[in-house]
Amino acid sequence: MEMDEAPKNFIKRGVFYIQDPTTCLICKKTDLPETDKFCAGCGFPMRGEQAEQSAFYAEYYRKRLEYDKALENSKSSRTILFVASGLSVISGVVGTIKDEDPYTMFAGFGMAVIFLILGFWAEKKPLEASVVGIVIYGSLILLSIAYFLVEGMDYGAPFGALDIVIIVVLAKSIHGALKARKLQKENVWTKETEA
Repeated sequence: MEMDEAPKNFIKRGVFYIQDPTTCLICKKTDLPETDKFCAGCGFPMRGEQAEQSAFYAEYYRKRLEYDKALENSKSSRTILFVASGLSVISGVVGTIKDEDPYTMFAGFGMAVIFLILGFWAEKKPLEASVVGIVIYGSLILLSIAYFLVEGMDYGAPFGALDIVIIVVLAKSIHGALKARKLQKENVWTKETEA
């Protein structure tokens, strides 16, 4: 890296070096007025004392860790939707063998495809995929329970326990996605924003 390519604003061993006050160290916002003490984008004290900058950065870093954890929780929906897809296939096959009804397999494979599509969608839109997934899965559980009650059968384990796990993980994914969105809005984070 040539000397001209070196970053003008950086942190080294806990010391903040601000050589270009027109570009924010935290949110990378450019064209900041040289007379402003704080960044208009994120509020970082560009012309503040080291103690002010350290306090801001510590809070920023804490919130960034909280954001990363919430984002991680929201992305768990992808895995659990794939699990729901696999369970749909299994229940379709088991139901077909047990009841000798081919429509059960078609229904199971149809639901598997829906959960598979939701799983891939969750990569880009974890909140939306989780909400749709929990509504569909919850509806299927209620329909299954109603069917089992009408037929006089026991719904219980092992599917009852798996259903609870899937619903809990999808609910946790929704909570994580909502929290991540809130933190992102509060802290003007983008994919390019890195401290």
